[in-house]
Amino acid sequence: MCRNMAGVWVFSEQRSTLLELVGEGRKLADRLGVGLTALVPGGRFDAVDAIAFGADEAIVLTLPEGQPLETAAEAVARLVGELDPDLILWGATLRAKGLAARVAARLGAALVTDATALRVQPDGRIETDRMVYGGGGVATQVALTRPQMIAVPPRTFAEPAVNPRIGDVREVVVPADSRVKVTERRPKSNQGADIAAAGVVVGVGRGLAAAEDLALVEALAATLGGAVGCTRPVAEDLGWLPEDRYIGISGRKVAPKVYVAVGLSGQVQHLAGMRESKVVVAINKDENAPIFANADYGLVGDLYTVLPALTDELKKLMR
Repeated sequence: MCRNMAGVWVFSEQRSTLLELVGEGRKLADRLGVGLTALVPGGRFDAVDAIAFGADEAIVLTLPEGQPLETAAEAVARLVGELDPDLILWGATLRAKGLAARVAARLGAALVTDATALRVQPDGRIETDRMVYGGGGVATQVALTRPQMIAVPPRTFAEPAVNPRIGDVREVVVPADSRVKVTERRPKSNQGADIAAAGVVVGVGRGLAAAEDLALVEALAATLGGAVGCTRPVAEDLGWLPEDRYIGISGRKVAPKVYVAVGLSGQVQHLAGMRESKVVVAINKDENAPIFANADYGLVGDLYTVLPALTDELKKLMR
């Protein structure tokens, strides 16, 4: 046990990801015999939640009006220098990764990105797994600098159970950066359901012959209470679905409870976007399709026969 550690910190600007990291951070802090601190941008409400779900204390980062999250880099780096944590877990959203990179550069610290597994080594360092080569391999990495900094994608860990507790909440006011000004905010529109948040995702590939046949896939997804995703060619080449439905290494990452792969071969580029799914069901007429090697359940058959029959049976079971 590494008693000389100053503590474990977690950061995310998304509440759900923050709580996931609090749960995993609590386990690591207990294993290492140190405290757990949550860095929370903005609201005190999320800070209180972080403590209720396992943090010993929370530091609220109050940003000036009209300033982006990255403005906090200097203040966070200074805070790290003063309090000397050994480990910081970052939620690997686009904005938080940008902040983490800026903090790491200021500290001269290594930053492991998109880690999917964390293990405590005997010397107290954290060993990580992350996908490389377009999802074709897994690299095991250890950050050798202090603090260790690791970015973890959302939905990598389960949200912990609430366990009401008391902890300190304090505020750090981030000074404004005169070089930066936000002139406009426009929400990015998603065309349909948010597949990254769906508990069930039905992913479709080039096995579908025509755009109108998407109705079969949508019927199955609706019966399961899920969302429809797709491979890159379906969205970018054929234009049958919006690009925000494309799942893959350069597209969306999903980690649903159930992923149903329909008529897709299972190339590594697509697997990189859905490999964190809890249960994978594959439907393909080619029994040698690579997707079957990555599925928990496989059904060899023509999707035009299988999907209507499967949807009907599921509807009967759910009545």
